[in-house]
Amino acid sequence: MRDAFHDDLDAIGLSLVEMSQLANTAIVRATKAILEADLALAEEVISEDERIDNLHHDLDTRTLNLMARQQPVAGDLRTLVASIRMSSDIERMGDLAHHIAKLARMRYPACAIPPELVFIIQEMGEVAQYSDLSMGWCINCHRESKVDFYNKATGEGNKYYSIYEKFHNDIKAGKMDSVTVEKIGGTECQKCHY
Repeated sequence: MRDAFHDDLDAIGLSLVEMSQLANTAIVRATKAILEADLALAEEVISEDERIDNLHHDLDTRTLNLMARQQPVAGDLRTLVASIRMSSDIERMGDLAHHIAKLARMRYPACAIPPELVFIIQEMGEVAQYSDLSMGWCINCHRESKVDFYNKATGEGNKYYSIYEKFHNDIKAGKMDSVTVEKIGGTECQKCHY
């Protein structure tokens, strides 16, 4: 039963990554569309926003259902609550890209941005891209990064992880081959993003 719960929890994390990647792409493309008066690109961004909206609604529904069915506590509950908040923020990023693309379409064939403001808009697009991309990158990195446990005999590794001696002992006993950051609570986004 708990394995199914953790599979559902992982699927929610993957949906957040997918949403963040879609929103990132939308921001980049909308910025390009408004700066270059690219009507076709603007139309693509506008039509893709529905996909982000659908992912948002699906993710929130799955999260609430999981909370109701499994009644998670502590870290798992915080992760689910954080995922609802994050999905709303990511969906708003998609809506921003949608709005930018609509401005590009409305002003076509003229460029909606005066030449003296082009640099500022480019910079804004880069900041939005960086902010959105970092969340997806963090989740993927924490899911896949192996923990470098401290080895008392050799003095190598990260001493911080010595508090997780059980995992280290399980690896030595052959019960597991590695531990990811996720297994020690590394995907609880609210630990860093509060």
